[in-house]
Amino acid sequence: MASPFTTPVGEETAEMLHMKLNLLNEKLIQREKELTELAADVAKKLAGNVSIAERERQEQRASDACHRIRTIQREYDELWQRWYKMLQQEGNVDGNKLKLEMKKNDEMRLEQEKR
Repeated sequence: MASPFTTPVGEETAEMLHMKLNLLNEKLIQREKELTELAADVAKKLAGNVSIAERERQEQRASDACHRIRTIQREYDELWQRWYKMLQQEGNVDGNKLKLEMKKNDEMRLEQEKR
């Protein structure tokens, strides 16, 4: 891996991309926790007798939260692909192992979405 002192300004290293991936992953985990809490809150509010406007407001709130998570997931996937390609170029990659790890992460994410 390149030393931070030999990397030209503005150029990303595999290590930098990996750190960004970790940060995005933490953000994604936090958003998913918030979504779980939001879903419980929305269900509680909609369980009673509510107006159509309130129902639409709560549904929009939940939809917006899901959209934010999907946006972060897309950003994570794109960043992961860039990181993977960079590792391949450097020759520091066990392709099958990383692909299995990504598949496992995708399956876990899908399970979380079902909840």
